[in-house]
Amino acid sequence: MAKSPLGLFSGRVLKDKRKKQRWSIGTYKRRNLGLDKKASPLGGAPQARGIVLEKVGIEAKQPNSAVRKCVRVQLIKNGKTVTAFLLMSMMKYMLKEWAHQWEAQWEIFLV
Repeated sequence: MAKSPLGLFSGRVLKDKRKKQRWSIGTYKRRNLGLDKKASPLGGAPQARGIVLEKVGIEAKQPNSAVRKCVRVQLIKNGKTVTAFLLMSMMKYMLKEWAHQWEAQWEIFLV
């Protein structure tokens, strides 16, 4: 690549060159193309409503050994099916038969 221009009238050239170079940065490209929002089943939203299809138990990763209580949920906004983790407070109201086995309270919501 050629050396950057110097002098009083080089501002436009430097600005255009920097604009082209920024697209080689991965985080800049993902942010401006909106790839994270497109790839997320929630579409960039923090929460979404859905219909519970079935109850699922997911084993924890090493070194923990537990069965996390999760549910398969079909999202109302786009029809995608995701696995969602249940918190202690949600589980007490929704799935009372699992309430006595519960210990872990904080996990990520989408598995």
